[in-house]
Amino acid sequence: MSNLSKLELNKYLTLKLENGKTVIYVNGVLFRQCKYLILNEISGECLLDYEDKLKKLIYDVSETSIDTQTEDSTLGEEIEVDISPEEEFWSHSSNLQAWVESGYDTRLLHRNLAFPLLKKLCDAGDWKAKKLFKEEIAFRFEKGSEAVRDFLIAERYTDYLNEIDLWNLFPPEIQIIREISEKFKVNLRVYTSKDVVLFNKKGSHNQLGFNLKNNKINYVSFYRCKLTEDEWNWALGKLGEIDSISHLNLINNNLKIIPDNIGNLRNLLSLDASNNLIEEISDSIGNLRKLKLLFVENNNLSSFPNSLGNLISLEGLRAPNNKLGQLPDSISKLKSLKYLILNNNNLKSIPESIGRLNSLKTVFLHNNNLMPPTEPILKKLWKKGIIVL
Repeated sequence: MSNLSKLELNKYLTLKLENGKTVIYVNGVLFRQCKYLILNEISGECLLDYEDKLKKLIYDVSETSIDTQTEDSTLGEEIEVDISPEEEFWSHSSNLQAWVESGYDTRLLHRNLAFPLLKKLCDAGDWKAKKLFKEEIAFRFEKGSEAVRDFLIAERYTDYLNEIDLWNLFPPEIQIIREISEKFKVNLRVYTSKDVVLFNKKGSHNQLGFNLKNNKINYVSFYRCKLTEDEWNWALGKLGEIDSISHLNLINNNLKIIPDNIGNLRNLLSLDASNNLIEEISDSIGNLRKLKLLFVENNNLSSFPNSLGNLISLEGLRAPNNKLGQLPDSISKLKSLKYLILNNNNLKSIPESIGRLNSLKTVFLHNNNLMPPTEPILKKLWKKGIIVL
């Protein structure tokens, strides 16, 4: 191949003119064909002002690239140029040569090429690219949208960062999650579209997961964490220090009691403690006045605390497959309740005051031991248009 149709930019990066097309090779392996020439016209004034504009960048994600857009389009104007293959080859060569000599300054290369090419060079062993690529990932994670963070985690871009770098990407509250994870030696999982374990403890199958919304921890999940009552109380107490948690999942943990510190999570909207061994719920659950959903199915509950009536925002209560023998009269205070699922229990009656729940739409009571005196109460519910099954 003629020297006029091949340019080695450095040890890892080569451009070739093949069949009239400019092709990029990384470490001797085909990376991509340059389909057309894009010139990024960036003025000296724009470059000087770049650091300020960088703070305003918003990142959007596609399947093949992470695009950057600015509030001010003066950083670069895309111009499609009609030139010969040879001229296009040397134009591409000039752009990439400047990019390499600048130390892979991503300002100098089109956004759809810079990030994936940097990744490829990083994978090939280019230490300069590796350092800058880590910085680019961290910047996009910190400044990007939820979709960008989800993409970076799900597509394993975060694998390029060490554990210290990873911890630093998350909001300060993550240190509480980290403390719980390390105390009980559980895997730490970040929930994304592809569900990724970021911090894995070898030989451990239990997990502590979380999700972010607006860069705040809003969802926490424990799975197969066989902790003692005191340990659960401590863990929930720590979570109570994170005001942004609105959803807590405690499914499948052999939990025997929902302890006192559950009352510290005052911003909870949903609590799912199904599929455990729960025999008791602390009175402090009445502190959760924002709670909308309470799921405790498949446990060993024989009663609810009277403080259940304090859950003034509760819309759905699911407690089938327990050992409930009665309901507290305070259930009549649940003015927002729409769904009451209590099938497969030991109920012999239900409070007459349940008829005061004007928001109630559906009640499941089948497979209980309801006595004849309950019949008039049920008829009143039917007359109100409430579905009783």
